[in-house]
Amino acid sequence: GGYFVSSSSFRAVLDLLNAFPDSVLGALLGVSGLELAVSGVNRMCENNMRKREPHETSLRTDCLICIATAGGAVATGSTAIGCISGLLMAIAESRWMKHFVSSFGNNSRPEEGGEQ
Repeated sequence: GGYFVSSSSFRAVLDLLNAFPDSVLGALLGVSGLELAVSGVNRMCENNMRKREPHETSLRTDCLICIATAGGAVATGSTAIGCISGLLMAIAESRWMKHFVSSFGNNSRPEEGGEQ
């Protein structure tokens, strides 16, 4: 069996929420969002301590991906676009992409008058 919520109890909860000023609800939402962000950063730090990569580099990459995802979702109001922006940032920050981009610089011609 599942939980059944009657329309009268649902209406009572809505009336209770309507009794609070929007500024109080906004402050509560802001604080809960910050707490969620802090717990996410703590989790990323714990995971990065277990990786073989340098901690600062890996944490920087994880934070960039997280900010791109959240920023895309908040700016557009679409979770799907936020997810896509996070995936694009992850691709841009991947080792494969960095190697791919740096390989273009290695194919340049040597300067004139260099060592022979």
